[in-house]
Amino acid sequence: MVKLQLVDRGIASAAVLAAMNKVQRHLFVEETMRFRSYEDTPLFIGYGQTISQPYIVARMSELLEASPGMRVLEIGTGSGYQAAILREMGLKVYSVERVPELYRISGKLLHDLGYSDIRLKLDDGTMGWPEHAPFDRIIVTAASPVLPEPLMRQLADRGSMVIPVGGDERRQRMMVVRKEKNRIIQMDKGEVAFVKLVGAYGYSDAAVPAAGSGSSGAALPAERGAGSVQLPLAVHARNAKLAAALKRIRHKIFVLSGKGGVGKSSITVNLAVALAELGFKTGILDVDLHGPSVPRMLGLGAQKAAVRDGLLLPAVFSENLKVLSMDVLLDDHNKAVIWRGPKKADAVQRFLAEADWGDLDFLFIDSPPGTGDEHLTVLRLIQDALCLLVTTPQEIALADVRKAINFLRLTKAEILGVVENMGAFSCPHCGGKIALFPPDGAFKLAREYKLAFLGTIPLDPEVTACADKGIPAVLMPEASQAKTALFALAESVKNAGSAFSAGRRFE
Repeated sequence: MVKLQLVDRGIASAAVLAAMNKVQRHLFVEETMRFRSYEDTPLFIGYGQTISQPYIVARMSELLEASPGMRVLEIGTGSGYQAAILREMGLKVYSVERVPELYRISGKLLHDLGYSDIRLKLDDGTMGWPEHAPFDRIIVTAASPVLPEPLMRQLADRGSMVIPVGGDERRQRMMVVRKEKNRIIQMDKGEVAFVKLVGAYGYSDAAVPAAGSGSSGAALPAERGAGSVQLPLAVHARNAKLAAALKRIRHKIFVLSGKGGVGKSSITVNLAVALAELGFKTGILDVDLHGPSVPRMLGLGAQKAAVRDGLLLPAVFSENLKVLSMDVLLDDHNKAVIWRGPKKADAVQRFLAEADWGDLDFLFIDSPPGTGDEHLTVLRLIQDALCLLVTTPQEIALADVRKAINFLRLTKAEILGVVENMGAFSCPHCGGKIALFPPDGAFKLAREYKLAFLGTIPLDPEVTACADKGIPAVLMPEASQAKTALFALAESVKNAGSAFSAGRRFE
């Protein structure tokens, strides 16, 4: 098998050939597929993952040009086969697997086969293993649409990474990426076809929650090597723009819930307007691409975002408040946006990196319901985003917010606090408090998860009426409990953001 599949196809490394000869591939294949173990073909191992064909494993291992004792990070697809080969080559192996079931199966198998010194981690592989960086070598056995920035940052000087790269999920280029004195040099080693790498820097239409939010840091300068491709370099340029834009924004507040209909957009709009009224430079980015409502709540009407010097100019609500939303880009406000994951992720990045936000004290990011592509993209792009959870008091909403909290903790995002919307309101006749929902639901939730409770906004029909007219509640001429509560919430959000910036938790 080794001679036919490897030597005759050009594999010359003695260390690779010895490892491939020793590690028995059939042990890493499901029992029902073991009769095909030594065919030169990838085999499915479940959960959308495969064990690579022997030639590809040998080819990638040889391209590493690794010496015994080097530290290598392997981003796996679940079988453990590649990790075992690397260990047999005398390398110190750190392996990251993102599918819990495969992580457990391969971990037990590697231990039983005597590879207990291979260090394993269950995590989003595109984020690497920063605690043990830098690595002399990195090998990624699934295809990425771009070069994952966190992995490049985790390469040691003169280190190298082998990874399939390409925008086509069915066809990629095998890239060897070398880091030399803060330069990234790419070398194209030919066409390949791999399963998708998913996660924060993988194919976003199949992305899963990352275990660490993405970086907004500038990419390393890159050079073209022989046969290198342009796609990753274009991505580096956009990442550099993104980093420059985000540096000018002090607080990035990501408003989400997990539940629709709880008033995220209303809270976003009124917080932004209140802080703008208090003299802070503020922006709103509406990433609810399919149901944007922020411009209508602000009464922006026919106002459109413009383009100047290649940058989007957000719509202007006031001297201190800018707004960018799909609704200010569409000619027809009733037109449906029918986009899938990759296009949505690209739009969100363009809204951040290619818009002239200028210097802001606060950027509020209004999200759609759930925990989908838009949420993953924001958390990937904005490392220091502070998440503001909005809920109503009833259990049906709180249940979805609990899921959102777990999602944020899985992604290691910072949670600013919890806001309760549609709390008890005052009877217009007797002045007594009327609670439509069980009281203190959000307060109890915040205590349950040890989060800051930032305040309750009482239910007020005037707030809804003003929103329909395009007038934020905080700009209503008459006094109201809702208006007072919204300004108090703005003060709490300001103080909580300052607390996080100072490295302490807001209480």
